[in-house]
Amino acid sequence: MVALLACGGSNATLVYIAPSTATVNAGATLQFTSNVPVTWSVSGNGVIDNSGYFKAGNTSGTVTITAIARDGSGSSGTATVTISTTTTTTTTTTTSSPSGIAHRVFVSNKYSGVLNIVDADTDQLSTHTVVVGGTPTFMVQTTDQTAEVVYDSTNNLLSLVDNTTETVETTTSAGGTTVGAKAALAGTIESAVIIPGGTAAYAAVPTASVASGITGAVYEASFATGGFLSVGIQGARYLSMDHNAVNMLVFSQNSDTVNLVTSSTSTLTSSTGTLTPQPLLSSSSAPNCSTTFSRPVAAVFSSDDTTAYVLSSGPANGGTQAGGTQPATAMVTVLDMTQTLLTAAQALPTLPNIVQCINVSGANVGLLQGTQLYVAGAAIQSCSSGQCQQGILTVIDTSALTASSPVTFGPSAPNLLPGVLTFDGTNLWIGSTGCQVSSGAAGCLSLYSPANSQILATNFLPGGLTDQTDDITGMVWLQPFNGRNIMYVIEGGALQVYDNSFNNLTTTVINQTGLFITGQAVGAEAVKN
Repeated sequence: MVALLACGGSNATLVYIAPSTATVNAGATLQFTSNVPVTWSVSGNGVIDNSGYFKAGNTSGTVTITAIARDGSGSSGTATVTISTTTTTTTTTTTSSPSGIAHRVFVSNKYSGVLNIVDADTDQLSTHTVVVGGTPTFMVQTTDQTAEVVYDSTNNLLSLVDNTTETVETTTSAGGTTVGAKAALAGTIESAVIIPGGTAAYAAVPTASVASGITGAVYEASFATGGFLSVGIQGARYLSMDHNAVNMLVFSQNSDTVNLVTSSTSTLTSSTGTLTPQPLLSSSSAPNCSTTFSRPVAAVFSSDDTTAYVLSSGPANGGTQAGGTQPATAMVTVLDMTQTLLTAAQALPTLPNIVQCINVSGANVGLLQGTQLYVAGAAIQSCSSGQCQQGILTVIDTSALTASSPVTFGPSAPNLLPGVLTFDGTNLWIGSTGCQVSSGAAGCLSLYSPANSQILATNFLPGGLTDQTDDITGMVWLQPFNGRNIMYVIEGGALQVYDNSFNNLTTTVINQTGLFITGQAVGAEAVKN
């Protein structure tokens, strides 16, 4: 991958193109990617579309691919393609052939258009990549780890990656042409879910318009058929789906409403049914539920899908009590999901029963481990400048439906979704974003001990990271995967390798041991062979 700077002075945008050189057969195709939004063009015998997808002409020769930055700087990068009329195998400087690695971790790389592949046994970066194109950001993996959907934030595309072949899966279009399994969305997204088997994914698009008078929609993209279903839901922003793809809860921006979405086919795995949204009750006679939701953002389902725990972020996200005069508390609302199946005789599904509401100090993200539900979020606290937000953790006993005393973490508040929660068998790792850290100060990664009910440590910025770059956007615990007591952490756009003596602040930084990932890492997923 070569960085090219064309046009402009010292402040001009640096444009990367991958691959920088390639040799292809006549009529063959090749995906080009760039590190910034660009306009693509080709000089010579071939064509290239807006996403960088190139098709060679039918005669031999050399063509130049040009990518011009869309920021108005005039900066550009070029790549050279040699077209051959012989039957030689296509070769490029970037390969996505199967890596042959026994235990792999895919890392989405925002500015290179690929998923990097890391050998989780040796902490080495493979030369093989999964070419996705565009700007890969977050990934959502199937429960069996055989596939994942990757979001391209530049082109608003969802791509389905086959973990066995390490390629974007293909499907046959209505015209009989084999194309990449990609779904175009009507706007930017922050949340998607993928059904078991990976044949379809759902995405919440808050700016889409598919119904009169409603801005916001949930889309189902069928990778198997290329079909789409959609349903209008005002401001739809976040999704949570149960393990068996029967029920999906939709959370809207700046709203206290939760919508239950079901399908007329009784599951959400078919693209032939009708999607039906229904708002849940805003109040209940259940214990502590005079208000059932306050800026809800996520739900955690029990392993058997009979219970859902809805997380309401409360005042940290602008939630107020009835009348809007006082901040509402953050809360966890417990739902009985056993009666929500939609049958052919019903126009609408049976709404879940509200069991209880549990007040907490902050609730943005949760992790269910046995009978313990770990809930992390942001709490409003007093500080020298008035009111500030602080990271807060509460543990809920799901058997007794009681909450522990809250524990603070991090140097300051996480953003709306505070990174990730991951359990290493003994301790809980808490990752946040937007921590407003500085060099030498505590960073965005904290370690909580359930045995001691306390934060054991908050990391300091690893060497090589600078102020404001410590956001945690992904974690993978390797022990159940390959037996190593190692945590991979996407931190400040780089892949850090921690052992589980993190309470002693022991860390190895991949980028300082010669395994530099060009671009910006965003997410990480362990991949099943």
